[in-house]
Order: sequence, then C-alpha cells, then structure tokens
Amino acid sequence: MTHDITYVGSNYSGKVTEVDPVEFAQGDTTTGYIQVKDGAYAKMQLVPDAGYYIESVAVTMNGTPIEFNKLTKGVYEYGSSTGESWTGEIYAVTGDVSVEVISKPIYTLALTLSDSSTTFEVTNIKPYNASKILPRIENDVTYFVREGARVQMTLTPDSGLKITNVVVTGATLFTLTPSSSNAPWTLDLSSMASNTTVAVTTAPNTTPNPPNPDPGPVPVGPIVIIEDDEIPLGISRLEGATLYEIEFVKKGLVSVGALTMEEFELIVEEVIGQESERIIFANKDPITTDKLTLTMPKAGLKKFLDETDTQLEITLEIANLTITRATLTKILEEATGDEVKLTMALVNTNLYSKDKKTLVGRRPVVNVGLTSYTLTPAGTIDTTGTSGTVNITSLSPIKWSVELPYELKKGEDPEKIEVYYFDTEGTLKRIIGTTYDEQLGYVSFDTSVLGDYVIKHDWVSPFKDLDPKAWYYDYIFSAFANGLMNGVSIDKFDPSSNATRGMIATMLFQLDGSVEVDQAATFNDIPGNAWFAKGVAWAVQNKIFAGYSNNAFKPNDPITREQLAVVIYNYLVSKDLAPETTGNLNAFPDQAKVSPYAVEAITWMVQNGYMSGKGDGTLDPQGFATRAEVAAMFDKLVQ
Repeated sequence: MTHDITYVGSNYSGKVTEVDPVEFAQGDTTTGYIQVKDGAYAKMQLVPDAGYYIESVAVTMNGTPIEFNKLTKGVYEYGSSTGESWTGEIYAVTGDVSVEVISKPIYTLALTLSDSSTTFEVTNIKPYNASKILPRIENDVTYFVREGARVQMTLTPDSGLKITNVVVTGATLFTLTPSSSNAPWTLDLSSMASNTTVAVTTAPNTTPNPPNPDPGPVPVGPIVIIEDDEIPLGISRLEGATLYEIEFVKKGLVSVGALTMEEFELIVEEVIGQESERIIFANKDPITTDKLTLTMPKAGLKKFLDETDTQLEITLEIANLTITRATLTKILEEATGDEVKLTMALVNTNLYSKDKKTLVGRRPVVNVGLTSYTLTPAGTIDTTGTSGTVNITSLSPIKWSVELPYELKKGEDPEKIEVYYFDTEGTLKRIIGTTYDEQLGYVSFDTSVLGDYVIKHDWVSPFKDLDPKAWYYDYIFSAFANGLMNGVSIDKFDPSSNATRGMIATMLFQLDGSVEVDQAATFNDIPGNAWFAKGVAWAVQNKIFAGYSNNAFKPNDPITREQLAVVIYNYLVSKDLAPETTGNLNAFPDQAKVSPYAVEAITWMVQNGYMSGKGDGTLDPQGFATRAEVAAMFDKLVQ
C-alpha cells in the first residue's frame, strides 16, 4: 500500500528528502518523493520562498492531526530577506499525509537621508528574532523585518543641524515623536504590515536650542503623539490615551521610580481635559536592571479613581499591566498605608528552595508584586499599628491583565506556552486562559494572584515513560526539539538509563553544527559506518574527547558524571565560552571522590549552573550520568 504526500499553502516549497527503507519511496531526491509505502520513515524539508518566512506547520495523516517528530527550524541568517528552512520527520507513514504551512512576508524597511548628516539607531525590534539589531548607521540602509514585528528607533541630527521633516510611507500604524532643536526624534513602528520607507530631512539649526521650535510636518497615522506648549512636562497625547513617562534612577541592582501627589494632579487634569480613555505609565529611558520599583501615593491613585473614568495601564519593560477601575478599587481597599509600591523583577531561581527549583527548572520567572506602607516624618517606614508594610498577594475576585515579554526557544510551539504560579502550599498552579502573541513576543493572561509567574512550555511528549511533573520533563523537550536526543524507541525515552560516550560525542557534534572533519576516527572499535563515527572523529580532533591507551574509544561504555563534566567543559573552552571562575566544591560531602583531572571542570560547571548535586546533596562524580541528566546539561548549552 502506498500513501500520498501533499502540501497546502503558498509561498514555500516542500519535499520529502529521505525515506527509509529507500525502496519504499516513489520519486527522487531532487524533486522530492511524492509517495511512500506503508510504514516507511519520511523526512521532509520546507523552504520559504524569497521574501517570506514560515510561521507555522500543521500535519495530518488520513485527516487526523499528528505532530512532526524532531520538527526544527534551520539557522536564520539575521538580516536576510528570506526566513529559515524547517525540517520534520514522520517515523511511520500509515496514511495519506497533508502538510499545511502558513508563510508570511518579510518586509523591507528603507531608511533614507537627505544627506549623510543624520544617524539612525534601531533601539529595539520585537520579537527579537525579527531582524538583526544593527549599530548606528550614517547612510541609507535597508532592513528586512518580519510581518507584525515592532521596530523602535531614534533619529539624531549632527551638531549644528535639526530635523525638519520625517516622512513615513507604507506603514499605517506608527508613533512619531518630534523634538526641539537638534535633539533626537523617536519613531515606533508598532506592527510591520508593508514595505516601509522612512525619509529624514535636515536643515541648519540657525537658532540653537529655541524654546519650542517648529518640528516641521508630522506624518498622520492611526497613532501619532502630539506635543505642544500646553502639555505639562512628561505628558504626551496619543489617540484615545495619555502617556506619562516616568524617570527611573538606578540604585544598586534596582531601578527606582516614584510619582508624587503633584504629578497625579497634573495627570488627572490632563486626562479630564482630553477625555482620555486610557492613561499609560511608561519608563522614560530603558531599564537596565533586573528589578524595578514604582512608588505611588495612595491619595493620588484615589484622586485618579474618583475624578476620572480612565483605565490605568503600566508598561515597564519587565511586565505590562492593565488595571481596570474595578482592579484599582480593589488595590486601594487592600492598601492600608499611605504609599503603594509596585515591584517587577526577573527572579533569580538559584535562590529558590531545592523543591521549588526542581519544579521550575531553568524556565524564566517574573515577579510582580504590590506592597503598601506609611512613611514617618523621618522618612522611614512606620511599623506601628496597622501601618507596617502589607504585601498584597491577591486581588480576588477581581483580576488584572498581565503581559510578559518572552522569546520562544527553538522548537517551542506558541500554542503550548503557559504561565503558572505558586499556591500557598508551594504547588505550581496553571493560570487558565494564557495566550502567546508570536508577532509581539508577549505572553498574556488575567489573574487575581500576585507573586512569581513561571513561563513554561507544556509540550505533549510522544514518550509514554516520561512524567510531565518530573524535574527532567522540560529538559528532555529541549534536547528532543533541538534534534540532540531521540527516544530509544518510538514511544520510549528511558530517562534513567545511562548515557554512553558515543552518544555524548554525537550530541556535541550535532550541537556544533555537524561539520565533519577530514580525518576519520582510527580507533579499532569505531566502524566507519557506525552512527557515532562522525561524532567521535569530530570530538577527538577538537580535543573534546580522548581515547584509551589500547587504541579503543569504548563508545558504548556509560559515561560518569565527572567525565561528562570534563567533556562539556572542554567543548566550552574550545569555543571561548568558559571564562575563569573561582570557587570550590566544599558544599558537597563527597568532593574528595572527584578525580584530580576533573576538579577544575566540575568546579566550573557547578559555579555556572551546568551541574548540581543529586537528591541527597552529593556530587556522585563516579556515578554514571543518566539520559535525563544529560538532557538537563545540554539544555543549558543550547540556551
């Protein structure tokens, strides 16, 4: 029995490039096999047309959705006008296969100058894989940017000049912020939807730093910031909204911002006068720390609530919050002090307890919290009565809307991104209704819970022997999705079995791009046609691995934990990715069992988060490394 392979969608080409056994195929490798016999293995390649990228791939067999095995993207050459190729495998074709591909365009963003006296600086492109973020440019240049990407830039005239006009053609959704004299202008293209040109005209700045120079004509798009003499400092007008920029000051490892009662009075006056539907609090300059705080007077928030009908939005890079009037009412009810402090932080999970760290693994965690307190006349927190610091942990039954920036890892399905939180018993609970916007690079959800938000990828494993709640689950996904590890059979991974020397050499070879070396391995136990032969040859030539004295490599021998640490360390050293570090292994009761040759490598691996102790707190350097432990170490390498 034979089965057809068909392709649905446009602006790409697809073909079956490999069938095993090859006699089960009909067609050729040049044009691609079009039919395969029942039970055959098939490998497919999907290549976007010039000017397009592949956004998603869906596969059905006899009309039933299935998942590609080892569905991976190729390496995207940043700045290229064409997206990366995709490959996928079907281990056993048992019906007619239909591959549906959604491809989207890559647009040009042309930046042109009236002369060479203006500098463009692209400060941000979201999602980050949309295009390469280039350095400052002083001549005409063209970017290639994926559909839906957000591009933010500054336009800076040379000394003695001023920008008189900026014309944006093609884009329909953008924000242009003019500036006075020879100060920079900013341009925010919020969603690329067509080929776009930005043309800048300059002129001599004959009156240095005039108080309110005419910035020249401003393009009119759906979103345009307006600035004039009547707007208070720090406030800008958007269509249907008011923007208030807050200046944050870096204090140690924290960026600190604060709003005063006087500022709230200005904000309320402006919101009422403009009948704004929304007020947006945003940071004026980029946040350079992993933690920020924003303090607001409770009286100011109450004035805003009582005297306006406006929704509050807070956009501060680490997280975006939408606070409805019902939510703000609940916050004011819970706040017992005179001040309300909002905290946002990228959590260092190394500070978690062992149990929490096991649940989270290496997944990103973002903390969003609210506290309330009262200051004494001396400026310290009043701890008397009910005025001490109160942590607001829940807004139930009211919710607020949260957006967290997140860049998909290689192989991750945007439909399977979820957010979790820790309940009072330390159990991870999933937040229902999480969505991921692949174009903007944000995961969004509504919740009444404040605290640590864990961003996870809830993949459905094809292996029946994996526990979704086990510590290794996400690590095995990473190794599997990146083509570094397969199951021992079609539905079994065997996470507790021992990894072998040949397996590790092959995995590092694949991680490095599978670039073959000229000299084959000469060990007497490495047949030239063995699945690990190329990996072993590469690993030995690059001094990652060494053989034994009797000209043997012993590819099927299990690898110990200290041997694994040494070869991964060797690989990192070969790539100049292992800077010197200080430290010791005194925290482990069995440190004396580490072989002298492995001390430096294990110390580095522990200090840099590649290796940790086992459940009983020991290193177990002479114990064999399991397939699950290998997946965990390689997840760190992949990232």
